[in-house]
Amino acid sequence: MTLFRQLMVIIAGMFFLVFLGTLWVSISDTRSFLQLQLESHAQDTATSLGLSLAPVLSDEDLVLAQSMVDAIFDRGYYRSIVLRSLDGEVLIERSNPQRIEGVPDWFVSLLPLRAPEVSTVINAGWLQVGELRVAGHPGLAYRRLWDTVVGVSRWSAAIFLASGALLAALLHVLLIPLGRVEAQAKALGDREYPIVNRIPRTREFARLVGTMNDMARKVKASVSELTESMERYHTEAYTDALTGLDNRRAFNARMQGLLSLDEKGGTGLLALVRIHGLQAINQRHGYKKGDAVIADFAQCLKGLAQGHGQALVARLAGADFAMVLPGADHTEAETLGERIGVCLAATLDEPISEDMGAVGLTTYRCGESLSDVLAGADEALSEALSRGPGAWALRSALQETVVRRGELQWKGLLESAIQARSLALVRLPVWLRSGVGYHLYLGRLKDQQSRPVPAADYLPMAQRLGLMDALDRLVLERLSEVLEGVEPSRAVAVNLSVQSLFNEGFLRWLDGFLGNHAALAGRLIVELPEQGASQYPHQTRRLVELVHHYRGRFALKHFGLSMTSFRSLHQAKLDLIKVDGSYIRGIAGDAGNQFFVRNLLEMARGLGFRVIAECVENQQDYDCLHRMGIHGMQGFHIGKEKPA
Repeated sequence: MTLFRQLMVIIAGMFFLVFLGTLWVSISDTRSFLQLQLESHAQDTATSLGLSLAPVLSDEDLVLAQSMVDAIFDRGYYRSIVLRSLDGEVLIERSNPQRIEGVPDWFVSLLPLRAPEVSTVINAGWLQVGELRVAGHPGLAYRRLWDTVVGVSRWSAAIFLASGALLAALLHVLLIPLGRVEAQAKALGDREYPIVNRIPRTREFARLVGTMNDMARKVKASVSELTESMERYHTEAYTDALTGLDNRRAFNARMQGLLSLDEKGGTGLLALVRIHGLQAINQRHGYKKGDAVIADFAQCLKGLAQGHGQALVARLAGADFAMVLPGADHTEAETLGERIGVCLAATLDEPISEDMGAVGLTTYRCGESLSDVLAGADEALSEALSRGPGAWALRSALQETVVRRGELQWKGLLESAIQARSLALVRLPVWLRSGVGYHLYLGRLKDQQSRPVPAADYLPMAQRLGLMDALDRLVLERLSEVLEGVEPSRAVAVNLSVQSLFNEGFLRWLDGFLGNHAALAGRLIVELPEQGASQYPHQTRRLVELVHHYRGRFALKHFGLSMTSFRSLHQAKLDLIKVDGSYIRGIAGDAGNQFFVRNLLEMARGLGFRVIAECVENQQDYDCLHRMGIHGMQGFHIGKEKPA
């Protein structure tokens, strides 16, 4: 119950008690007065009528006596008038029934009035000629008492309603500052930091508003400080200062994630680029010119990467660059090599030496080692350098494996699998410090011969063919079938693709699905890649609101790869953040990554989300994360995938 209603109930109760007290006093006073009036009226009637009847009775004129009694009885309001002789004989008797008109019976029973009965001896001189008994009738007194109660109640009700309306208006005005503070407190819980500028005149409310404003400023400042600290660390540790590209450390971490079997990174294309003649530029034009060449070439590579949502561009050393296109294969190598050559020619707009640079390309697939992939790219770069300025060369180990299925074959395989619902679910355990963990459910396809199709192969093709939203639907439907009839005991998690965010039909379907599976929706954790969420904040916000509407939770996975994530963290309504494996692998011996995770945990305490480490693969990293107070972990060391 709101404070407004509580105050109204309390005030109404107090008014009702005052009304009852006032009514009781009024009834008691009126009742006492009417009782005295009844007794006085009966006594006066008996005395005056007895004196009038004395001479008549001495003459024994009963007819005249009866006329006098009738006149008094008809003119007054009496229950009975009885005239007796001295020996007890009833000479005259008039009576009125006890019936009381216009007054409820319960009222008569609740407030009884004693009807007075008085008697007087009639004397004619010194002789007693009879006895007169007069009993008053309470009907008129009850009627007056009832009218008093009704009148007081009506006036009290009118005053109560008028006072209540005025009081409600006054309370509404007085409680407006409290409503603003309530909205401010709710916003703080939603990780927003509004300031109430209108300070109320009420001293207590003014203090409360001031305290809340101070708290909002301090929390915002604390979160901003942590955000800036993490951004500085990320920039210093993972960004090349001259070009703004990822540095060698960031490149190695990202490539380790793409090649990790735990990450299901799939296949891709790696290009190593080397600019030749940089030393000659520095000697002829100075280091400022050399830096400008490096920066211009970096911007050109960034432009090439804009068409690929998951592309990675890094500066590895002075004149060495790398570009990674996840999901690409050797068929795109020629186009990429020629476009990078155009960048080289456009950047080095004057002949510096006999060659301006070269491009070495190689394909990769998850499960390979980073050293092997880099070795292949180095061999291709050496071959390109031997071919001449701006040349490119490709060394691919996937030409005999990836090209086993063309695009049409992949499309047929994926569409038939989706139509036949031949999707199996596997689950990965996620450990939580606070108690029972949960499982992440993933889909796995089989081909026409019922052979498992590696996720690293079919997921990039499904993304290229625009079938990821259909796979997301199928995973959720299969999950509801697997969990049907199972007693809800722990949360379950699923991954959604970035492509599904843009499909309005998928979002409408998801709304209906969650509404029809309330038990599953309430325990569901929806995971989305951090890079996609940071690139498309509006669509992500819609998804988060939809999941929260059905009491589910939202998790951001692979966190830490995007520079925009820190700035937008405090605005997002996140429940879980899963730190990318590039920060977790080898964290036991990496003070920088430990600093990053500690700051993220500190921010989590202020913003109310949990931090889960991905790719925990050995006991040393597990122990280190456990000592740091991480909220949860997943990876090979926690448990491998098993059939659902």
